[in-house]
Amino acid sequence: MNRYAVPTRSSAVTSARAGAREPRRVSLYLSLLAGACILAGVVAACQGTMANQGGMRAELDVFSGRPNPKWELTAGESTEFASRLGALPPVSGRTVRDTLGYRGIVITLPGGTVGGFESVVLSGGVVLGRRPGGDQTFVDRDRALERWVFQTSRGRVDEEVRKVVSPDLGLAP
Repeated sequence: MNRYAVPTRSSAVTSARAGAREPRRVSLYLSLLAGACILAGVVAACQGTMANQGGMRAELDVFSGRPNPKWELTAGESTEFASRLGALPPVSGRTVRDTLGYRGIVITLPGGTVGGFESVVLSGGVVLGRRPGGDQTFVDRDRALERWVFQTSRGRVDEEVRKVVSPDLGLAP
């Protein structure tokens, strides 16, 4: 429309319609933004149940009648644990150790879950994920995950206890 033209009914209607589309466009953008924020929150919460920015707790299941040594995994270690756990193949018919002495390592996340499990037990080449809906077992070939978690205890668990457990894992004391 040039500056000398007289506005017509059709140009006024077109202008009104364009103005009406603007709030719809803004509304659509806000809806998409809100959806993206919600999705990001869900993803962050799911990652939090796995890694919780550190906070996974490891317990060396070795004593009877006295507290077992415990240590907290760092954020990086928690992320690495979650990745390694997710890569393990499932297996059936295998159980964890139930003997005197070293039985394994128990991983928990206070206030959360570890890969959907309330606790994860690493024991003699078997990984047991415990949850109310049913447990699930995985193969830990060469006890790689169990050994890796045990190595994170260096400097966090009494060295005398580590010396007793190391040979059971095939590691030098």
